[in-house]
Amino acid sequence: MRKPGSIQNLLHTSACLLVWMGPPVFLQGQVSQQNSVPPIQKEYQQNSTKQQNSVYQPKTVQNGKGGFFQTTSLLDAYLDSARYLSNRSPMKAVDFINKAIEESINTNNREKEAQAFLILGDIQQHLGQHDLAVENYKKSIGALDIQKKKKINYSSVANQVTLFNAYKQMAVSLTELSGYDKALETINFSLSKYAYAVPVKDQMEAQRILADVYLKQGKTQSAREVLTGVLEKEQASKNTTGEIQTLLAIGKTWQKDGNENTALEYYTKAKDLSEKTKQSALTIQANGSMASVYRAQKNVDKEVQARNDNIALNNSTNNQIANTKENVEIGNAYLNVNQVNQAANYYNISTQQQSVNTANMTSTGAIQVFSFQPQKKELFSVSNDLGESADAYKTLGEKYAKQNQFEEAALYFGKYAQLQDSIKKIRDKELDDAIAISTNIGKNQQRIDLLEKERELNGKSIDILKQDKVLKDEQLGLKNGIIISLSVIMALMLLAVFFIIRSSREKKKIHQLLALKSLRGQMNPHFIFNALNSVNHYVSQNDERQANRYLSDFSRLMRLVMDSSKYDFIALNEELEMLRLYLQLEHARFKDKFEYEIRVSEQVEDAEWELPPMLVQPYLENAVWHGLRYIDGKGTLKLELEQVGAELQVTITDSGIGRNRSLELKTQNQKKQTSLGMQNISNRVQIMNEIFHTNIRVEIGEAFPGQADCGTRVKLTIPKKPNTNA
Repeated sequence: MRKPGSIQNLLHTSACLLVWMGPPVFLQGQVSQQNSVPPIQKEYQQNSTKQQNSVYQPKTVQNGKGGFFQTTSLLDAYLDSARYLSNRSPMKAVDFINKAIEESINTNNREKEAQAFLILGDIQQHLGQHDLAVENYKKSIGALDIQKKKKINYSSVANQVTLFNAYKQMAVSLTELSGYDKALETINFSLSKYAYAVPVKDQMEAQRILADVYLKQGKTQSAREVLTGVLEKEQASKNTTGEIQTLLAIGKTWQKDGNENTALEYYTKAKDLSEKTKQSALTIQANGSMASVYRAQKNVDKEVQARNDNIALNNSTNNQIANTKENVEIGNAYLNVNQVNQAANYYNISTQQQSVNTANMTSTGAIQVFSFQPQKKELFSVSNDLGESADAYKTLGEKYAKQNQFEEAALYFGKYAQLQDSIKKIRDKELDDAIAISTNIGKNQQRIDLLEKERELNGKSIDILKQDKVLKDEQLGLKNGIIISLSVIMALMLLAVFFIIRSSREKKKIHQLLALKSLRGQMNPHFIFNALNSVNHYVSQNDERQANRYLSDFSRLMRLVMDSSKYDFIALNEELEMLRLYLQLEHARFKDKFEYEIRVSEQVEDAEWELPPMLVQPYLENAVWHGLRYIDGKGTLKLELEQVGAELQVTITDSGIGRNRSLELKTQNQKKQTSLGMQNISNRVQIMNEIFHTNIRVEIGEAFPGQADCGTRVKLTIPKKPNTNA
């Protein structure tokens, strides 16, 4: 990675180019009397004399005073800028990558094109978009494969280094995607084919990646054998950073085998060496590893000490986000040994810190990926961290509930519900940032595709012209040559249009999936707060038995809702369980307003049906809150499921006041909330139908036309076998 000073040189010299109007040349570095060769290039030349002439050599120009300036091309400037900004501002880095790819296509420079896709893959890997990262690593390799076929400078050191890193990093992303066999094949290929072209420390890093793949496969002995060899080489080369990383990796293998004492020995060695060499980031990692062992041993005192050590180190760098997580973990440690009050103290501290962090980010407009904390790399990391604090409150509430401390349980369930609202707001902003990054990455893709096709067309055009000249000289086949060339051009044009249309459809599907995730699994927050008020009511009436039963059902429902929200479709019996719990809770609140009945036809087999989670609940909620609640006397609510042909028909019938009278009774704010709720359900059904081709249909009308309390009937029709793989 180029230092900041080099970037300033690039910016300065780029201004000079506009005046000079000559070929793009960037002046870099100090005047030197000779062109030095990097050590790795010397090693490569010694090992392969046959390929000496193909090694890339930077061009130099004489300055007129006996010295030389090393020149850097426009492409190198774009790539250096992208590397420098990749961990600081990925949005800007992607702009430089797009320019580099476009320039490499225009100049037919496959080497730089491969480097650009490698950097793009690294950015997406850091963001946690491992599937997209793998695709760009393949493009990097593919660019050099084309160069190999054309026998153009394929064996240069720069190309071998690019290939080594592309295969190595692809193995990392494949491991994250659980493609362990493919990851193992990829990292071994990188080591066997291209390791000679990179420094020893990079080879050792690849060996640690290999060991990590073995570990993920459960082959701990194989992982240790690899890491033992790496440790010897790191110690011999006095690379303390690599030695510490290897000690931590070996400890991890012992910990996975259940040998916690041996794991602690390696973690302790790593910590001592990192403290001795003042590598605080690795010290924090070692403390975290040791804390995980102490957690398993239920040694809360030592775990808390290790995490407090990390808090002190984070304070030295003002990393309050990391401290927030450490305090959550300390709370979890106390909760692990049933010290509930101590856990509550640390959960409160973590939430206060999280509130300050979020407020600071909001006030500076900095809720953007990478922009506020360089170490926060993955998308949705802020909301995920805040979600950990929310889950901590939820767990704490459950603990208090089990101890029959219902006031404390209600307090922390209330805090959990409040945090959920903050999480939604932040996640919406993160979702916008994720869409912005995806859009920025793909905004020039169509132009790049067209330029690539144009490059192919130019190459083919040259061949066609040569062939045409031969045919003219021989006066044979002129007409056929023109027809063939036009056919090729038309085919390429159609192919380009096909790829553009397919790319557009894929982007639309990605945006739809992101929108669907934001709509899925949402429950009306009024229900949550009303449920908690019911708990308070039972507690105030000293009805501990009813409060405990209600709170138990409520907790179970919330857990089922959160678990099911991860999936696009769930089994019918799981959906029915959530609906029964919901109606049971609502009936407990409005016993004098309605009775309910759930009827499932004998023809309906639970195992044969899948449907979107929480699709039916909003209609039940409308029936209770906007229909049955306002009638005089007691009404009825029926939920019926039956099979009609190859479809499942869900019918909700209530004897409430009907939609028209309900609308007259609502305030303006209630009308807006209900409208938005129904609009969310409508949007969700529309997106599900488009993505998964489910053809879900909803019909709403009066249940008893002509009566004063005409009620409402909702019919949902769901296909028997939704195409979830579309």
